[in-house]
Amino acid sequence: MSHFLPWKIVHVALREPLPDLDAETEWGGLFLVFWCDNLPVGQMWISGSLLPLTSAQLAASVATTIAAAVGHRLLHTAFPRFLLPRRDAPTAMPDLACLLALEHPLESCARL
Repeated sequence: MSHFLPWKIVHVALREPLPDLDAETEWGGLFLVFWCDNLPVGQMWISGSLLPLTSAQLAASVATTIAAAVGHRLLHTAFPRFLLPRRDAPTAMPDLACLLALEHPLESCARL
């Protein structure tokens, strides 16, 4: 039987500098929860075999991880399909002009 290692939950505040993620032998990996103030906007599982990660490496993955939640909160169209896949969900992509018009989406997301 293989040796089970629990996973560590790490809360990441996106308005603060991203942390470096160290390899810790007592954990099987990390479960990250991304927050914009008091609003959870994404989650990510990182296996212990992929650690350590620098804050710059983590930053490369954050945008794609939180885009659907932030987009849904700000635009209210098309993104539910990416958040909760269902057959009756809209299939249209959000309007590119609306996406490009977003300035400081995390600040806007937190104000709503």
